[in-house]
Amino acid sequence: MLHEFWMLALAISLCSSVHASPTALRKEANSVSLAKRATCTPASAVNSGTDDVPAITAAIKSCGSGGVIQIPARVQYAINSVLDFTGCAGCTFNIEGTLKVSDDLDFWEGKRAIFYVNGINTATIQSITGTGVIDGNRQAAYDYFALNSSYARPTLHYITGASSNITIKSLRVKNPPNVFFSVTRASTNVAYSDLTMTAASKSTTLPKNTDGFDIGDCTYVTLNDIKITNRDDCVAFKPGANYVTVDTISCTGSHGISVGSLGHKPARPIP
Repeated sequence: MLHEFWMLALAISLCSSVHASPTALRKEANSVSLAKRATCTPASAVNSGTDDVPAITAAIKSCGSGGVIQIPARVQYAINSVLDFTGCAGCTFNIEGTLKVSDDLDFWEGKRAIFYVNGINTATIQSITGTGVIDGNRQAAYDYFALNSSYARPTLHYITGASSNITIKSLRVKNPPNVFFSVTRASTNVAYSDLTMTAASKSTTLPKNTDGFDIGDCTYVTLNDIKITNRDDCVAFKPGANYVTVDTISCTGSHGISVGSLGHKPARPIP
């Protein structure tokens, strides 16, 4: 009887060890895979007169394919030209420091966007620590637009060209020249969350047309846990917007959520 019990215990022990091995191997494989993920930290010139976009673009080129681009805490980067995310495929762009846009009115006039996401499949733009800031630095644009309403101002962050699986979260975003975030041109699966967005003027001039979100021709866009202080629409739905979810959002100083722009296209039945 004792012999039979010992044999049973041995069988259970062997069975357990056999089942444990694949799990251990999977964990080891996963850790190796994560360890191999490339990380690039672009160098900042620490000088607002020197454009840091070329260094950031080079980092995206080197680490954009499944890697991490790191903007470190307590470091400011000068965004003096358009930051194009081309080359980012499954990349993570961590902003723990500050991206500060130049106030060059001549350069930015007529530009589509400052941060440009065009035809990108899978990207996360985030702050892990919550210290990351995108500063549009547009006081000069607010004041000049009050004198010249034909001045063409760029959108701060623009997603277009059928981009998909884009996540933007846990950032502070302030003082855009125009709209904060726009998503359009058949883009899909875009998620914004945990954002604090502020457009505030230091003069008597109002920060006009600083919509929080312009949601255009796209599908499956979610806005969650967002605080917006601005002087125009909090969220504006444009023609072609489908399956947009807005949840837990506060709007201060704005028109709130506008849906009138949807009327630009012919009506279609809802099944």
